[in-house]
Amino acid sequence: MNAPVSIIPGGVITKLIENRTAYSFDRSELCLYETFERCESQPLTFRNPVIVSMLAGKKVMHVEGRPPFEFYPGQTLVFAPNRPMVIDFPDASLESPTRCLTLEIETKTVEELMGRLDELTPKSDGDWQLTPQNVFYSDNQEVGQALQRLVWLTLENNPAKKLLFELGLQELIIRLLQTHARKILLAPEVQDPENRLARAVAYIRRNLHGHIPIEKVCDQACMSKPSLFRHFRNELGYSPNDFINRERINLAKQRLRERTRSVTDICYELGYSHLSYFVRQFKKYEGITPKQYQVQLEQMTVR
Repeated sequence: MNAPVSIIPGGVITKLIENRTAYSFDRSELCLYETFERCESQPLTFRNPVIVSMLAGKKVMHVEGRPPFEFYPGQTLVFAPNRPMVIDFPDASLESPTRCLTLEIETKTVEELMGRLDELTPKSDGDWQLTPQNVFYSDNQEVGQALQRLVWLTLENNPAKKLLFELGLQELIIRLLQTHARKILLAPEVQDPENRLARAVAYIRRNLHGHIPIEKVCDQACMSKPSLFRHFRNELGYSPNDFINRERINLAKQRLRERTRSVTDICYELGYSHLSYFVRQFKKYEGITPKQYQVQLEQMTVR
């Protein structure tokens, strides 16, 4: 999950609900919203794509097409232009105000950057898109860090601040595009036979219990090996082999949580030939061994 973005200093409090402090740039506007009393059903709409990051407190978001959901510090949402939302502030008070950061970006800027990405790093199928589903949630650490850097730049007294902010804004948009494409591609319910990379992902997930030849993955995607590796890195952020290992370790964690089989049994069930290699791979991605992971699960149960 993202580390919460540092709270930027607020301005003069002119109202208790959604008090707004704005920092304007040529193609974007960074705002701090603060609410100092409990309230419900506060409407809000942005004309351009907007990134919303919670800083303190809690909101309950009401967005058409999905059930109400709670929004906490460290979480980031991206809304399409003119997407109405209604917000509840169940815990806001003068002593503990609810704070969130919004970054509204000119639609043309986003479209221009998507066009450049289409030229430089084209996707395997279709074009780069930011919010085709109107709203999406990001828990990507790189997104949080890029947004954090923009906040720092806003407060920095640097003669080149304007240029640095524009460069940082481009980085943030690119990372959001990549995160969104990855979420769509890796969603369990995605079964798009027209998407070549989705076919490769589905094939890998069906065969995690055995040997997965890269040549077979290439056949599923109708790509050469160099093309497969390039698109995996562009759209998922890692190689096919790394993706296979990540998926196996995720499945191993699921099996360990079930507590019905030993580490050794799970190792061979997932197609690993040697227990020592399985343990090394698990520690590489999780930072602890499978046995240590089991101990943590037991400790959580005792609590």
